[in-house]
Amino acid sequence: DRGPGGGAPKWLLPAAVGGLVLAALLFAAVLGAFDRKPNAGAKANSPPVPNAGGPVGGTNPPLAKGDPERELADAVRPFAELALITPGGAVSVPVGGALPGTPFRVARVTVPPAAPPPPPDARALLVKKLGAAESVEDVSDRGSRLGQWSESEWDQLCGTRAVKQVLHLDLHVALTTRTLAGAKKLPKLKSVRFESTAADPVLLAGLRELTELQTLALQSLGRERTPTPEVWDALRRLPVRDLFLWDAPSLDAPAAKAIAAMPKLENLGVSCPSLTDAVAGELLAAEGLNSIALSDAAGLTDGVCAAIRNRPRLYYIQLARVPGVTAAGVDTIRTRHPGATIDWDGAPAKGTEPTPGKLAGLHFDGKTTSVVVPNLSFDGKLPITLEAVVTPDAVGTTHFLLLGEPGGGFGLGKGGELGVGFYDGKKWVTDFATEPLKVGMRVHIAAVVSETGFTLFVDGKQRGWRDVPLKGLPKTEPPSVLGRATKFAGGADHFAGTVHAVRLSQGARYERDKGFAPPRTFERDADALLLYTFDEGTGDVVRDRSGNGRDGTVVGGKWVK
Repeated sequence: DRGPGGGAPKWLLPAAVGGLVLAALLFAAVLGAFDRKPNAGAKANSPPVPNAGGPVGGTNPPLAKGDPERELADAVRPFAELALITPGGAVSVPVGGALPGTPFRVARVTVPPAAPPPPPDARALLVKKLGAAESVEDVSDRGSRLGQWSESEWDQLCGTRAVKQVLHLDLHVALTTRTLAGAKKLPKLKSVRFESTAADPVLLAGLRELTELQTLALQSLGRERTPTPEVWDALRRLPVRDLFLWDAPSLDAPAAKAIAAMPKLENLGVSCPSLTDAVAGELLAAEGLNSIALSDAAGLTDGVCAAIRNRPRLYYIQLARVPGVTAAGVDTIRTRHPGATIDWDGAPAKGTEPTPGKLAGLHFDGKTTSVVVPNLSFDGKLPITLEAVVTPDAVGTTHFLLLGEPGGGFGLGKGGELGVGFYDGKKWVTDFATEPLKVGMRVHIAAVVSETGFTLFVDGKQRGWRDVPLKGLPKTEPPSVLGRATKFAGGADHFAGTVHAVRLSQGARYERDKGFAPPRTFERDADALLLYTFDEGTGDVVRDRSGNGRDGTVVGGKWVK
C-alpha cells in the first residue's frame, strides 16, 4: 500500500490544506483509489488514469439516446471530475472537460473543493442520473460542495440501481438510524463518511453491520453531546482498517486507549484542538499502525515526536497546523524513520521559506504578458526537469511554460496547484500537486518528468507524484511560450505575477521521496537546455544564460529590478 520507494500511502496524501476541507480531502484520498496495489497510480486526488478531457470547454459528441452513462457524465461534468472506463482503457475528465467520443462507463464522480458552484438541484440531479447508470463505484464530494444530504435524499441515493456497485461514498450526511439503514443497502460499501455530532453509541455499534466496511470517517464526533464510555467502547469494536476523526471537540486518554485497541487499525487521522502529547501517545500505541495524521492541535509539542519515533512501522506521518512542534522535533523523527514520508507544514528548514519582497524578474499582468521562445521544443528524450522561481499575484488555471505544439509543460490548475502535463495526440497526461501556491509569496516550483511518471516539488518538498508510462510521448514543435498556453492548448489563461527564473534541464535534478534546499535563482551547467534569470531590467528580449541561444521575446511585460 506504500507509494514508490516506501513513500506516502497513496490514499493518505492530502489534496489541499485548510480546516475541515483538509480533513475531508484526506479522507477523500482513501475513497479516490481504484485499488491499493503498490505503485498502482497517483496520489489520491489524481487517479492513475490518462486524461481525456483536454482543454476545458471542448466539443462533446451528441448525446446518444438511451445512453445513461453519457447522460450522467454530461449532467455532472460542469462541477465534477470523472473517471471513465472506455474500450481503450481508463481515462479521466477534469471539471468541464470534453467527454470521449467512444462508448464509456462512469467509474467515479468527484466534486473537488475548487469546483464551480453546483446547481441548487445538484443532489437531486445526481440521484436521478445515477439511477440509470450502473457502473459507478465512487461518489465523492471532497469539500461538501453539494451541501448536506437530507435523510430522504440519502434514501433515494441508496435506493438507485447504481449503488449496488458502489464501493466508496464521501458525502456530507449525518449518522442517523435512517441513514445507517440506507447504507446497509449497499452490499459492497468499503468506505464512508458520516457526521456524528450526537455521538450515539447504538448507531456507532450499528456500523459493524456494514460488513465490507474498511474505511470510516467520523466528522464532528460529539460536538453536540460529550461522548460517553459506551461511545468509545462501540468504536473500539469496529473492525475497520482506516479511521479518521475530523473536527473532534475533545479526546481524552480513555478514548485514545479505546481507539488504539481497535482490532484491525492500520491508518489513523485525528483533527482535534484539545489533543495533547499524552493522548496522542496513547493513540500511537496501536499495534498495527502504519500511518498517522494529526492536525489542528495547538497543544501538541515535540513530545509527540518522541512517541512517533518509537513506532518503527510508520511510513507516513503528517503534522498539520500543530504550532508547538518544532523543526528539531521533526528532525528526530527523520533520523529514526529515514524511509518514511513526513508531511509537516511547520517552520521549514532555514533558507527554504517562501519569501515575499522584491527580487529581479519580469512581471506578467495576467492578461497579455508572455515570453515567446522561437526555437525551443521537446524532442521526447526523458527525463527532463522543468523549474521556476515565481511570485504569484493570483492563483487559478494559468501557464508557466508550454514546450511547443501540440502541448507539454507546467503551470497551475484551477485551485492554484502546481501541475505538469503532456499531450500525446489524443489525450492529456497530467498530475497536480497536493496544495495551492500562495499569493504574494516567492516559491520554487519543479517538475521531473521521466519515462515512468511525474514528480512535483514546491519549495524543495515533494508535493505530488504519479506513476504513468510516458515513454513515447510525441515530440513538440516550436515556438514555446512562457506565461500563457500555446495556441493549440488554448491560450486564454495567462500567468499573473512575477517570474524570477526559469530553467529546463535534461535529466532529473531532483529525486522522488527526497527533499532539497531550493535555489533562489539558477546557475548555468551542462544539463541546462534553457535558462532565464530575468535580470535584464529593460528591453523586450530575455537572454538564454544556458549558452544554447534560445533567447525569448517579451510581449507586454514590466521589468522588476
